[in-house]
Amino acid sequence: KKKTSTKNLKCDRCDYKTDDKFALAKHHVKHKTVKDFKCTQCKFATRYKNSYNKHLLCHETIKNLKCDQCDYTTNYKFCLNQHMLSHTAIKKLKCAQCNFETNAKSTLKTHQLTHKTVKDFQCTHCDFATHYKHIYEKHVSIHKSVQNLKCSKCDYETTDQVSLRTHRRIHSASKDLKCGHCPYTTDNTTHLRRHLVIHKSTKDLKCAHCDFATRHR
Repeated sequence: KKKTSTKNLKCDRCDYKTDDKFALAKHHVKHKTVKDFKCTQCKFATRYKNSYNKHLLCHETIKNLKCDQCDYTTNYKFCLNQHMLSHTAIKKLKCAQCNFETNAKSTLKTHQLTHKTVKDFQCTHCDFATHYKHIYEKHVSIHKSVQNLKCSKCDYETTDQVSLRTHRRIHSASKDLKCGHCPYTTDNTTHLRRHLVIHKSTKDLKCAHCDFATRHR
């Protein structure tokens, strides 16, 4: 009795059918090198029938397809889609105050802040100022984490390291502090203040003719 061929094995790239898996494998080799399905309206080509059929939908003829951004018209959806790409091309965003260009609106806004003369976020503890809130908050945290920073040469105190460093420059740049009543000198205002107490209780200048005495010449 002659066996009936069922041809249950199908090629997923064309209409080829077989009941021999080796024959199907041999057939698949053909598709690896040859693009059987070529579009007659453009250069599109593929090895897969499904892809080809899907592509053909782009060429459906529809009368009077119009571009909504210019006067271009066509009868082919594919041509219209290709044309629309010219309108979606990225345009350069330019700064009105300099030659800076960018493709992103957010980047342009950030750049435009560099032209502002007034910085919105100013520190109340020091001279620091910035355009950016997140940078301001990070800076303020420095003041919150440090307390009772004292100058080693006077009674100055601050909660800010930057302010303390600025203050210390006064001592490094200043000359020796001198007492107005004697030759005593120091570079520490606290020490000078303590020294001056001595002169408050002592009247160094005495009159040679009477009992008058004073601390001031």
